[in-house]
Amino acid sequence: MEAQIKGRLFRQLLVSKASADYESTIHFAGDMDDDGIPDLIIDTANHENVEAPTLYLSRQADQGQLLKVIGMHVIVGC
Repeated sequence: MEAQIKGRLFRQLLVSKASADYESTIHFAGDMDDDGIPDLIIDTANHENVEAPTLYLSRQADQGQLLKVIGMHVIVGC
């Protein structure tokens, strides 16, 4: 992800997978923590029978980062 915030350019890798067989899908983009920077919910699952919605918030991000993983819920099918 790349964004310019208050004149400063930020670049951050949010999701990396060993296999290109499973895509990451953005389920939500919006400012959940009310700091003016978009937050995301991304499905970061790495298997076809799994969903892993992962919450990324900007307010808790470390110095020099855009977003930080705050939580994940792993859902496994039958």
